[in-house]
Parts: sequence; C-alpha cells; structure tokens
Amino acid sequence: MNVKTKQVLDNTSSNEIKSYKISKDYYVYQNVTPQLPTSVVATYTDKTTKDVKVNWNSYDKNLLKEPNVFTVKGTLEGTDIEVKVNIHVVGNVVTALNYSTNTTAGVKPVLPDKVASVLEDGTISEEFAVTWDDIDESKYSSEGTFVVNGSVTILDKTYDVTASVRVDKKAEESKNIALNTNSDAPTLSQSVPSGSQSDNLSSINNGTNNEVDDTNERWTNWKYRNTSLSAYVQMDWKNEYTIKRVNLYLFTDSSSAALPARVQFAYWDGSKFVDVSSSSTTPVSYTAGETTYQFDEAVKTNKLRVTLTEESGHCIGLTEMEVFNVPESNETNTTALLSKLNVNGNSVDGFNAETKDYTVSANEDDKISVTAESQDNAAMTILPEFNNVIKVLVQSEDHKTINTYNIKVERKSEPVKGADKSQLKTALAKANDILGVENNKNIYTEATYNALKDATDEGQTIFDKDKATQEQVDNATESINNALSSLKQRIAPTVSSTLKVSRGYFVITGKVNPNFGDYYEIKSHGILYIKEGTLGEQELTVNTPKRNRVNFGAYNTAGEYSYRVKPSSQTMIYVTRAFIQYEDPDGNTHYVYSDVKSRNIRGF
Repeated sequence: MNVKTKQVLDNTSSNEIKSYKISKDYYVYQNVTPQLPTSVVATYTDKTTKDVKVNWNSYDKNLLKEPNVFTVKGTLEGTDIEVKVNIHVVGNVVTALNYSTNTTAGVKPVLPDKVASVLEDGTISEEFAVTWDDIDESKYSSEGTFVVNGSVTILDKTYDVTASVRVDKKAEESKNIALNTNSDAPTLSQSVPSGSQSDNLSSINNGTNNEVDDTNERWTNWKYRNTSLSAYVQMDWKNEYTIKRVNLYLFTDSSSAALPARVQFAYWDGSKFVDVSSSSTTPVSYTAGETTYQFDEAVKTNKLRVTLTEESGHCIGLTEMEVFNVPESNETNTTALLSKLNVNGNSVDGFNAETKDYTVSANEDDKISVTAESQDNAAMTILPEFNNVIKVLVQSEDHKTINTYNIKVERKSEPVKGADKSQLKTALAKANDILGVENNKNIYTEATYNALKDATDEGQTIFDKDKATQEQVDNATESINNALSSLKQRIAPTVSSTLKVSRGYFVITGKVNPNFGDYYEIKSHGILYIKEGTLGEQELTVNTPKRNRVNFGAYNTAGEYSYRVKPSSQTMIYVTRAFIQYEDPDGNTHYVYSDVKSRNIRGF
C-alpha cells in the first residue's frame, strides 16, 4: 500500500516525505507476536527514495490472545508522520464457510472474492481471499444446480470451499435498461461541475465499450481529479425498475487513468439516495471486458448512481455502463434449513428441519461421519467434531440467515482385546535410528524425511495407546515400513543460464532446481563474468583470477532468476556463467556452474 503524507516536523529542508510504502495488514495466529517492519521506503518531493525507520507505539499484548483485528500505530523517525497497520489475530480455523447463490440461465454467476473462516467451535470469523475454479459456460446455460470448487489459504494452511449455484430459467424480459436506444432511455448526469467536465458523458450508454483513442467514446474526471478524489455518474428513468446487476467498463490508459480504489452504488428510495452493498469484485480495465457488480439485495428505483474513487492522483473513467433489470420470477431463496441429516449413513432419529439439537451414541474410538442435504440451495458447512459436538452451519441463499445444527456425540467405553505390537515396535526402532541422527534431515529429501517422521509420530501414538485395535497397529506398522522404503537421498542442485545484451547491459536469466526439498540447500548463487582476453585458456570459476563475481539471492518459487550488469567496457567480448554454492551433509562446500556464455556488447 502506498500512503500519501501531509507534513513532517523537520522543516529545515523543502525536500519532504511525500509518501511511503507499507503492507496494510499482518496476520498471525493467537499468542504469536507479529513481526512489524523496522523501516519503510519513503518517496520524497524530489522523487528520491530512502529507507526510513519506523518507531512503533506499544500495544496491549492481551489483544493477541483472542481472534480479532486491531490497529498498531507508530511514526516515521524524525517526523510526525503517522504509520499504522492492522493486526489480524487468526483463531483455530478448521474450514471456510461454503457459499450458495442463484443466477439466470445464460448469465455467469458472480462469486465472492472472499469467504468467511470458521473456528473449531463454530464461530464465523474473518473473511479471506478465495480462488474459484473456472466455470464452463455449459454449467449455467440452462436450469439446474451445479457446484464450483474453490480454495482459501490462511497463513500456512489451505482449506477447500464450495459454491452451490442454482440456475433459474432464462427471463426474456431481462435487458440492459441503460441503453440510449431504449424507449425509456435514462437521463445522464454527473457530479463534476460543468466547467471542469472532461470527455463525453453521453457515450457511456451508447453500446460502444472498447474504443481506444476516441475521447468522445468515454467519460472521465480528468480536469476535476485534483479537486476531488471521487466522482459519480447518475442515470434517471421515467419508470421504476428492479435492479441487481451492473456492468462497468472501467477506462484506463498507460499514464493518466487508473482503476478505482472504491466503487459505491446508491439508489433513490423516493426521498434520498441509499447506498447499495454489492459482492466483492476485482475491477478490470475495459480492454479486458466488463467488471460485474452483483447487489446483495435487488433494489427497485428510477435513479441509480455510481461513485468512483481513486486515491493515487490519476483520473477515473467509464467507456460504458450497463444496468440490468431483474425478472420478477427469479427470486433468491431465504431458507436456511436442512432436508436430511445422516450420521454414518443413517438418518438421525427424530429428524425435523426445525429441530437443531440431536444426540447420537458411539464407542470411544468410533469415527463419526455426518452428511446432510439442504432445502432451497442453502449452503452447508459441516465442521469436524469438537468437544464431542459436530456442527452443521446452514446459510440461506440470500446470505441473511444462518442456522446451526448440533449433533452431540455421547461416547461409551468398551473393552478392547490387547493388540500384538511387536512388529510395530521393530518398525519404530528402525525409524528412530534414522530420525535420531540430526544430520539425516540434510541427507534425505524433505518430503520423504517428513513422511517418515509423520508416520513414526503416528505410530508412537498408537503404540502408547492401551486400547489400540489390531487394525490400528497393523496400519501404523505398514505406514512406517512404507516410509522407510520410500526414503530418498538428496542430490546436487543444478543451474542454467541464458545471456542477451540490452542497452549496454548483460541480461542473465536462468533457473535453479525448483523442487528445493529434493536437493542440497543452496547457500548462495550469482554470476561470474570476465573479459575474454583476460580469461584466455582458463576455466571460468569462482577462483579464476580477475573474474568479476556478483552474488544475489532472489529467485521465485519456480527457481527462476534474472539479473543484469553493466560491464566497464562497451567494446570487449565478455564471458559469463551462473553459479550456485551448496554444502553436502559433511559440511563440504561445492560449486555448480551453468554453461559458459560469451557476447560482444558493442553495437547494443
């Protein structure tokens, strides 16, 4: 996040801090202290940048004990410029809240950018970004129901989530009521004063949305951008319409126009404009198509206003605005009830949709499987057992109601015949011989070593369990033996490189092994280069006299890197290659090199 500043305390210089960059949000588990940045990159009025220390204020550490969001403030050293970040304390999340919605045949459903997390006790907690699978058009081409799978990553864990989409029959009367060719075409207006207006407001409902260079085919607040961060456009109809969906074609270019930071809709209720909440949507440029906004609740009105806000000094604009009426027959369901509730494949005794609490009996070690079906496409989220209770959260399609069904599990002890643990004991001994040597984690690949450790930990739990069944013991033994036979030793990493010349620079790109867990840990990597005449018949290595060496540690998760260097001479032929350094388990240092590349920089 780029934060604009207003003033500094030290006014001895006219060169002041104009803005600074900092992450707005920090996420930690309960009872974990967040690591806040010690400095930020500040931009000064003369456009130079510099690292500036942050002096953080103290805060109540008790806030880290429970899930919540709180703010920590500080100042940039030597100034009165305030710095603040949000600390998100994440509780014991066990799943993400599943979602449901409805759409009309032929209309792609709009799914949220974020979904709520759910804690182990059933508390619905903070929302996190969700990634949905792509939706094939055939899924919503006709009436029916289908499921979209997604995933939510929270700190170091990823949770599955689903969206159940109900497709209503196609409503022929649904249309873009914003078009200027309609019999009831809307009257357009804007908040920008007449003397400061730019481009052509009347173009935003003429059906043309992708004209690149014609200023008459877009509306912006260019002349007004430094007076107000926000501007709105408004459509007024003679008749009232029920509206739930709006498409905006957001104008951007390479320099002056940017996507809005916020978009807010409001409708006229007969006496005043009322804000409309809509599903979280990631805006895109008009060159990529429309940005769709789905209202959380349909509104009936004859006036609709959209306010765009941009905070970076750029202007905002539209090439087209499409407003769609809602067919009266397509209503969003309001039910948050189950139609079926099964435990281990059998219907719960006395099930009734209006009854929310049930009790089932089970042996101490029995696994309980709960399945359910909902009424009217309500979203269901089944939580794992916690404190002998399994909860089923049911949320209505309109997202206004959530009901919780509780299945209390009463467990009873039963005598269990002692299992033969001799083979498990042998397997544990073999595994611990390997795990007991600290350096073995550097010899074996991360995945196979961790698999053995996990199998051993689980096996030890079963071994220590007085009432473990023979099946549990046999399964644990098999898991350890499989992990032992699957152990794989690490191998030496490799590196590749390519070389090109651009504007007097050598540009070296390449790749190290992306699957880092299968290779010895890379301690450093970089490039070597030397004039061809100086190298002569020698091999170019880190020990070659007069060679130039540049170390760098940045490469992405795929192992790809890119670096450029400007040689001292523009007329020489240079020889270059990439290298990586690693240590074997005995502590010996090794170097691995890419192929040698040479290039004359002259003429580029």
